[in-house]
Amino acid sequence: MVSVIIPTLNEEKALPWTFHNLFRQPGNFEVIVVDGGSLDRTSETVRGEPRVRFLMSPKGRAFQMNTGATHA
Repeated sequence: MVSVIIPTLNEEKALPWTFHNLFRQPGNFEVIVVDGGSLDRTSETVRGEPRVRFLMSPKGRAFQMNTGATHA
């Protein structure tokens, strides 16, 4: 299985389109969104998508990617 890890920070506007395009792809994959402390509605947007696992980590792409990889 492929794990798609998406680090986010204030991405509420981009995530619906990202999910739309991602879930149109064929194959067996999991999606993990790792948020670095968004101040917008990113967490609500992700939690509204049942096919996505939502995690939190310290801010910073490396922290977020490593957190996602640990849970993949």
